[in-house]
Amino acid sequence: MKGQKLAFFMRWAQGGGAERVMISLANQFAEAGYIVDFVFVNAQGKFIQDIDPRIQIIDLKAHRAAFSSWHFYRYLRKEQPHTVISALNYINIFAILATLLMPSHKPKLIVTEHGTLGATSQNLKGRARLVPKLMQWLYPFAQHVIAVSDGVADDLAQQIALPRQNIMTIYNPINFTSIEQLKVQPLQHPWGEQNIPIVLGVGRLVEVKNFPLLIQAFLQVRKTMPCRLVILGEGEKRNELEQLVQASVYAEDICLMGFSENPYPWMVRADVFVLSSDSEGLPTVLIEAIACGASVISTDCPHGPREILQDGAYGILVPVNDVQQMVQAMTNILQQPTQSQINVQPLLEKFQQKRAFQAYQQLLD
Repeated sequence: MKGQKLAFFMRWAQGGGAERVMISLANQFAEAGYIVDFVFVNAQGKFIQDIDPRIQIIDLKAHRAAFSSWHFYRYLRKEQPHTVISALNYINIFAILATLLMPSHKPKLIVTEHGTLGATSQNLKGRARLVPKLMQWLYPFAQHVIAVSDGVADDLAQQIALPRQNIMTIYNPINFTSIEQLKVQPLQHPWGEQNIPIVLGVGRLVEVKNFPLLIQAFLQVRKTMPCRLVILGEGEKRNELEQLVQASVYAEDICLMGFSENPYPWMVRADVFVLSSDSEGLPTVLIEAIACGASVISTDCPHGPREILQDGAYGILVPVNDVQQMVQAMTNILQQPTQSQINVQPLLEKFQQKRAFQAYQQLLD
């Protein structure tokens, strides 16, 4: 109902897919006439500037995410939003705890999962190892548990013994109108004007994205044909990736360009877009690349790519961490591009902003 107060709760607005999705969703609710607060554990990050000016930004200024439950509880007591929508498992846990502390006027709570717990639980260390058990105890207290893909929903049900019918899939909302406007902006880089094939990767430079696989595969392809590799993103693995690049004989053909607020002109220019991840939830960047006309290759990682590409109908799937299969797929596309021959509109229709917004809106009633 328009005029209801909603609170979106996240850690920050750094350059991750979940942050972009949540801000996009919050903006749609603000545009539709809802009163929206965006509550951050720490209000920092490049995507802050993308938040609709009608949205009030609340900075809890918590030194650590683990301390945010009390701060968020105080926010709930003061502002009393009708509904809370949170994202990422540890933030979801803090949101549930804060809601349970409320003596009355408890808000409706919608928690959203953007990744697969099964792919990360074995690598959890210290207190983080408590997260799966806390999820198992606390998620039943949420009114709605949302997964961004059927694969994420299946994984979550298995990992925390939550009945699968209690988990709803809502695909990430994507603003294709905005992409159409942004993708025509000129590339401020000389490679954009040169007639040399470009391989593109986009994402946070973290272990799960497995950019070493992309770099190693590119280096083998480069031995057989002229081409260049562009990677857009920042993260903790930058130094490691730079060392890998500099150790190769084709370092001048690889560019780690850092975070880009507008990756779409590169997606238009790319001859092939590659997702090299070990695991994903619903990789929005893969859908965006398809919307920009790029031919795509993705590892067949759990759980989003196969669901998006519909078993390979809209792009090539290769085994996880298989350099030789990635080399073969990249070589095939660079020698014979295929994307222009595929009608992608039926695929893109599934991820329209309006669909996701309406699905969330129905949960508020």
